[in-house]
Amino acid sequence: MHALRILLVIISGLVPYALSAQSPSVGPLQKGTWQAGATFAGGGIFGSVRGVDLRGDVSLSYMLTDRVSLGVHLPFSSFKYTFDDVNHDLSHYGVGLEGRYYFGKPESRLRPFLLGGFGYQWSENIVDRPQAVPYSMKGQNLYVEAGAGLLVRLSKRIGLEVSTRTQGMSMYQDNVTNRVVKDGQFDFRIGLKIALGRRKKA
Repeated sequence: MHALRILLVIISGLVPYALSAQSPSVGPLQKGTWQAGATFAGGGIFGSVRGVDLRGDVSLSYMLTDRVSLGVHLPFSSFKYTFDDVNHDLSHYGVGLEGRYYFGKPESRLRPFLLGGFGYQWSENIVDRPQAVPYSMKGQNLYVEAGAGLLVRLSKRIGLEVSTRTQGMSMYQDNVTNRVVKDGQFDFRIGLKIALGRRKKA
């Protein structure tokens, strides 16, 4: 929940700036433009397994060309669930590089894109069993991800983004059994892409 609060604060701070600042000529996706972004996905699970899943990322990227961007992103996820009266609190936080290829022209209102990236993340799963001492599984690892999406230009500075992505090679160490656990995740996200300005020409 702390990560979600941080995400909302960042969005609430960037949107008024984007609405009031001088806008680029053809939208948020053009060569030389810096961009701030934030995406979010969430859901609930009911039945024998009950829980809430929240994930997303914040990013800062630069348009190398009108079609290619490269940026730093900070992914996070929080998955709290209960199974057989055992509570689990699984979280991931990381930092990585993400590249994108956008289709279409800079002035297009709809810009489909492909994405790929890699990074490093910290994982922890806190397990709380009835009448037992809680224990945690912690670890660090490299990860890779790939996906696709669509950016809808809402104004000359703001775009609405929908995307789907998958991430693999997540692992953490079970401190009780010394077992290495691997997992992955797949999700659909919605978010904002905000142009912060263009690099000044010499």
